[in-house]
Amino acid sequence: MNINGDPICPVCRETGHKVKTVTLQSLLREQAAKKPSGEQYYFCDNPRCNVVYYSAAGAVFDRDDLAVRVGIKESDPPRYLCYCFEHTLEEIEEQVAATGTSTVGDDIALRMKNGCWCETKNPAGRCCLATVKKYTQQARLAAGFETGEEDKATEESPDCCGGGCADCCSMETRENTGEKGALLAVGGSVITAVLSSACCWIPLLLLVFGASAAGVSAFFEKWRPYFLVASVLLLGMGFYFAYFRQNTCSSACCTAAGGRRLKFSRAILWISAAAVAVFAAFPRYVGLLVPGNTAITVTADREGQARVTFPVSGMTCEACTINIRNKLMTTEGVLDAAVSCKEGKAEIRFDRSAPPSRAALKKAVADAGYEAGDINIPSEADE
Repeated sequence: MNINGDPICPVCRETGHKVKTVTLQSLLREQAAKKPSGEQYYFCDNPRCNVVYYSAAGAVFDRDDLAVRVGIKESDPPRYLCYCFEHTLEEIEEQVAATGTSTVGDDIALRMKNGCWCETKNPAGRCCLATVKKYTQQARLAAGFETGEEDKATEESPDCCGGGCADCCSMETRENTGEKGALLAVGGSVITAVLSSACCWIPLLLLVFGASAAGVSAFFEKWRPYFLVASVLLLGMGFYFAYFRQNTCSSACCTAAGGRRLKFSRAILWISAAAVAVFAAFPRYVGLLVPGNTAITVTADREGQARVTFPVSGMTCEACTINIRNKLMTTEGVLDAAVSCKEGKAEIRFDRSAPPSRAALKKAVADAGYEAGDINIPSEADE
């Protein structure tokens, strides 16, 4: 153990850094990959040591156990330093020899904006930028260039996906810097928007299955304003997480690693915003989906028949009219019925010789979850 309590490599006696199990599972050969247990493994970054991974319990995996070459431990080309974009130490040395510097680090930082896979491709299990900078500096010194201010800054900069920034730049933390918050917020926004229009679509759904929708519309209508407010607030939170919240780590690696996930989150955010608008406005256009109920119109009278119009209270959208009309149509004596939410009225057609009773009509409307006003049946009043 070193002074920090971390185990040291059993061969070279130097301290390595932690790697995740997924790194070993991705890079060890098939037979060797069956051996790692749930214990913590470490990567030995000593170029002269044949050990690649070791554990405190003494388990060791060397270069022959890996399915890829470990660039910093190889002596023959190609010696890969960046496994995501296939940059080698030879490439860096050639650039330094020709120009005195290398563009490999800049290329990696740029291409990482579309994502990188260091934990499953790099034997070190972390971002390669610090390693690339280290070997670029060594190549400059070997080529006879003095260590300048740029090299000092490079030497002091931490490995953005491990080492000095491991706590804030681990894969789990980067995934939580905004994308998850945005997705959870918009998910809640869509759900509450759906509930805000439940006063319209649930009665329609119940009728499709032949179930009673009595009281359902009135219940959800009472809560509709609260659902709408909650939906707007959650959608606002989604936009905050996706566009305005600052990451705890501002290095290029952190920004790049989450680039594609953040783009996906923003796309989902705008799709969800459209869905929220559709559901929130559902009561406004549901009348287009239920033709024939938006105005008081029943079939023309025939000889011996009559029509009566009466008020109905409690309707909130045209979806309410379907349930009321269905109840009226099942009432004894009613030949035809029409209901208008806009006018707040219902109209029925019946045979004068066998008119429906006021009580039956009121009960039919009540069974639908609404209240009928005064009903004047001509045959009862005039005959």
